[in-house]
Amino acid sequence: MCRAEEKIDDPETRSRYAYREALVSIAGNIGLAAAKILIGMMVFSVAIIADGVHTMSDVGTSFIVILGAKASKKAPDSEHPFGHGRYEYIASLVIYLALIAVGIELLITSVGRVLDRSEPAIGGLTIPAYAVLMAGILVKEAMARYSFSLAKKTDSNMLRGDGWHHRSDALTTIGVLMGIFLVQAGFPLADALIGMGISLFIAFTGAKMAFDTAAVLAGKNASPEKIREIERAARSVDGVLGVHKIFVHDYRNNRVTTLHVEVDGQTGTDYAHRIASEVEKAVSGVVNGETVVHTEPTGPVLNRDVEKALEKILIESPEVKGHHNIHAYFDERGGHVSAHITVRKDMSVEESHRLTHSIDERLKEKYPEYRVELHIEPR
Repeated sequence: MCRAEEKIDDPETRSRYAYREALVSIAGNIGLAAAKILIGMMVFSVAIIADGVHTMSDVGTSFIVILGAKASKKAPDSEHPFGHGRYEYIASLVIYLALIAVGIELLITSVGRVLDRSEPAIGGLTIPAYAVLMAGILVKEAMARYSFSLAKKTDSNMLRGDGWHHRSDALTTIGVLMGIFLVQAGFPLADALIGMGISLFIAFTGAKMAFDTAAVLAGKNASPEKIREIERAARSVDGVLGVHKIFVHDYRNNRVTTLHVEVDGQTGTDYAHRIASEVEKAVSGVVNGETVVHTEPTGPVLNRDVEKALEKILIESPEVKGHHNIHAYFDERGGHVSAHITVRKDMSVEESHRLTHSIDERLKEKYPEYRVELHIEPR
């Protein structure tokens, strides 16, 4: 059995978890909604009826969860090379838009109660009303925690959203209880006003979640924190001089991260490819998905500065009679600067070795990451 902290990425397994959560939600919501609406009608409480309708709306969202899970698990094809995972986001968007509609409808009803100045008739059914609402709070919170636990295992925004539906239902039921208490305390319009508050909360929650979901479908990038984490992972690879244009493309079952990394302009293609491969490994571990790296050459100004520095050292060295072909570059071993120099033809091997060492040491005083490679030619 999978431990709670492990993430389940297999679409088929994630769908089974979604079906399980939806069926539990449907059964629980139908029972609670029926009890709430019945009690609300008996005591003529808009707040209780609103709470019941809100619970019943969760039944519809659970069916949408099932449809979304079924559609999103389909394998990639020619028209959807990154899979069908975004159908889960589409299903979530439908859920949240329906929630907005429910909130607006209940708001209209509650405003009508205020204008009519209708008073709820709690009467002798106070105890049943309290019992149903208290039970609803406990059951909905239990359902929310169950949804959150499955959402954590599958990293599913759809299940997480359904969990927040349950929790918001529990919170609004607490508001209903407050309304009943205030009515009994001598504030007859409190029930309708609380109903208005519940309606606004439902509509606001739906709007916020719908906006967030639509942003993902529209191509919203990862959070600034995640972007910085990706940049740190890329910069940890030797040979990477800069990172930019980081984009995370979320296809639900397949996340693709693209980024540009800067490497030394004189780096060979083989080494640049190895750098890109290491960056892909490092970043994929952070984003849990595919990574595509584009390498860009950089550093020509630094290389020219190194070449000029070596040329100055060669000119100032009396043993060097001439020089040509100065070239600075960077590879997996570090920085290199090479040159062809001419010396007197009777210079010994020991003298040429001392000359090379001296030139190398002088260059490293300013550019310690570079080493000198001299091709000595007798004059």
